[in-house]
Amino acid sequence: MKERILTNWNWLRLVRLLIGVVAVGQGVGQRETLLVIAGVFLLLSALLNYGCCGTAGCPVSNSKRQATKEVEYEEVDASK
Repeated sequence: MKERILTNWNWLRLVRLLIGVVAVGQGVGQRETLLVIAGVFLLLSALLNYGCCGTAGCPVSNSKRQATKEVEYEEVDASK
């Protein structure tokens, strides 16, 4: 846990931390519970380096696409 908090800091993580601190401060000052909850979520996601999907929790599949088949069309005569 200590390693997760102290390593892999980047600028986006710092932005989340800053916005979280500001949101909690404003929420407490204005007595807005929803703002405090949002700020706490941002603080925890920044400190623990987790997000909605977690770290690399929503990876994109690297599998190669299958070759596409040639589609055959049949002409329909509408005059009949």
